[in-house]
Amino acid sequence: MNIFWLQLFASFFFQETVTTTSVILQAEQNGMSAISLLGIWLIMTSIGIILGYTIGKAVRSKLTKTKKGARIIEHAEQIERQIGKNGEYFAIIFITLINFVYLNAFFCSWLKIDFKKMFALMLVGNILNFYIVYEITKTSRSLFSNIYSTFLIVFGVTLLVTFVAKKLLARK
Repeated sequence: MNIFWLQLFASFFFQETVTTTSVILQAEQNGMSAISLLGIWLIMTSIGIILGYTIGKAVRSKLTKTKKGARIIEHAEQIERQIGKNGEYFAIIFITLINFVYLNAFFCSWLKIDFKKMFALMLVGNILNFYIVYEITKTSRSLFSNIYSTFLIVFGVTLLVTFVAKKLLARK
């Protein structure tokens, strides 16, 4: 198996900005279409959601009988009451834009939300995430002929967006 494919699947599973950007640049150089990249992205995202949710449910069932588990569940229910259902749906889409999908699914497994609904909301967030990263990469590539300059620009922009989004989430 070509190392590029291993990089592609691994980076689209972990969805870390630097590796994702470099793989998208490599894929674009190899002539891959955005549709095929999006298809692979959605498959790896789906695997991440299923794994994170399954592990989260298993951990929850083990911890429910402990004091710490009861406190975590109480805290999750308090968050649900504070933001309401519509706020919860928006939060799932938004947090998916800036955080790792498998961690989001793990945390969502502690909430009282239907798996299908959570799965759909996370896919929407991840499609938006893919679109943003892909378009920034593509636009930067068309502006700069040097692939290393393109990579640095894309990395800087995505890092800035992530930093601003995390700061906005941290505000109360």
